[in-house]
Amino acid sequence: VWQSGKFHNAPDVDLETWFIPGGAAGAALYTFLQPGVYAY
Repeated sequence: VWQSGKFHNAPDVDLETWFIPGGAAGAALYTFLQPGVYAY
């Protein structure tokens, strides 16, 4: 489902260091799933 591939790809394991290709939309989804954690 994730644009970067599987949920736990090697560069995407640490949630705080995600690079979201979706930009603001991906960041909004990320912050929605992880309330209180804002890693843009």
